[in-house]
Amino acid sequence: FEEVPDYENPTDSDTDNVYSIQVSVEDESNNEVDQTITITIENINDNSPVLTASIDDQPVEEDSDAIVIDLSSFFADADGDTFEFVIENSNEDLLTTNVSVLELTLTLVANANGTAIITVNATAGEEAISDVFEVTVDAVDDAPIVILDIDDIGVGEDELIDAIDLSDI
Repeated sequence: FEEVPDYENPTDSDTDNVYSIQVSVEDESNNEVDQTITITIENINDNSPVLTASIDDQPVEEDSDAIVIDLSSFFADADGDTFEFVIENSNEDLLTTNVSVLELTLTLVANANGTAIITVNATAGEEAISDVFEVTVDAVDDAPIVILDIDDIGVGEDELIDAIDLSDI
């Protein structure tokens, strides 16, 4: 080889990382022998996974739809190793997390607001990398709701109503 072989960038004719070398040897009597030697380049984990971009902080309003993040947009591995993700969530009262293949889903808890710090730990082969981002859920001024119906009140003509107790409503 003129250069050190690189599994991720093969230079053999069919790019399968298998190189065949024909060796011929001749002695003083012109006796010749030929032999083919096959050299196969094997992949080693020589490339650590990389963070191609940081995941942006996620500002959302309370009761919004789930946030889905395509993790392949942020994590890469030149060796082609499969990623395993572990998610850390600082506020499970605010949102839940789930990873399926390369998608991180953040599901908001109903009527909750506040902040959560999310850490995405990605392992590829024996190497690991992580990214941290913040989810801020802003409160929404919900419309009031009636908890208990008010009973109808009958009032005679020319009668005054002093007060209606609404403390249990």
